[in-house]
Amino acid sequence: MVRNSPIALTVAPYRLTLRQPLLTAVGPIPDRQGLVVQVRTAPGNGWGEAAPLPGFSPDTLADTAHTLAQTAIAWAGQPLPALADLPAWLAPYQAQPAARHGLELALLNAIAAVEGVSLTQLLADGSNSPTPVPCNGTIGLLPPTPAAQQAIALVQSGFRCLKIKGDAASNIERLAAIRQAVGPHIALRLDLNGAWTLAAALAQLPHLAPFHLEYLEQPVRGLANLQTLRHHAQAYGVAIAADEDAHSLTAIAALLAAAAVDVMVLKPMILGGLLPTREAIRRIQQHGGRYVVTTTLEGAIARHGATALAAALPEGRLACGLATGTFLAVDFPGGEERSHGGFDHGLEG
Repeated sequence: MVRNSPIALTVAPYRLTLRQPLLTAVGPIPDRQGLVVQVRTAPGNGWGEAAPLPGFSPDTLADTAHTLAQTAIAWAGQPLPALADLPAWLAPYQAQPAARHGLELALLNAIAAVEGVSLTQLLADGSNSPTPVPCNGTIGLLPPTPAAQQAIALVQSGFRCLKIKGDAASNIERLAAIRQAVGPHIALRLDLNGAWTLAAALAQLPHLAPFHLEYLEQPVRGLANLQTLRHHAQAYGVAIAADEDAHSLTAIAALLAAAAVDVMVLKPMILGGLLPTREAIRRIQQHGGRYVVTTTLEGAIARHGATALAAALPEGRLACGLATGTFLAVDFPGGEERSHGGFDHGLEG
């Protein structure tokens, strides 16, 4: 049925405003712009999302829109591919991860609809039993008192893990206020977005140890710097995570080979889709590593896809960054349902 179902591809732009700009070490994020991709077939439809994030993604929204418009013409009337054929279909988009993500997610959702399974079941491929996905709450780059107030609100709403945006300075006061506010049993992560030099990171390790962080996320940039920092951080009980440096399968393979980090933070929109991210997770699992699936603040369609993947591969998974819909002032109406099947796999705070 899958191979004999001709498809029609449509693309529409969107802009989702955040309730307030998310402040990070590389600047504020006021909104998310991207494109919704729909694959239509007679047996069932699939939705995808393509949204490069300026300052983080290697591709641009203009290039992504052009590529998707050309693809809509080229794919018109083509048969819906089988799951095994997707890598070949999507090979021309390797250098444009956001476009590849949108196309792949729409095709995956369409294939799941045609086969009568959830996206989670399709991605698990019978190898795992899907499990609910715990998520972290996120605190932007705020002064200590407002950060602590937000931390209390997040814990009261059910979160047991908090990701705190940091910068080149003032992190100790922020962490102290939050730890005092939420107590010792809430997991804390500090995300620097590469704001530190190696020397600064090494100097900060003794001051971070008392907060018992779950991990320190992308404190420095570069494999060699991460490797050196991890070696020294072990003495202080501080785990190191890669985010921006885990930007491709090649980069992830190098980080694993060098044992440069303890945790990988994986963004399907940056990695080019769910299937490359699934391959990254499997490699991490083979090394006995830990991982987090997160988004770049996309809408409900992309969040559903990322959550489905996290639910499908629970081994080594930590609380994921998939509760980011709370940042959006408006989201896609019925976005989860459009993605096919809703949050069938469960989502925990």
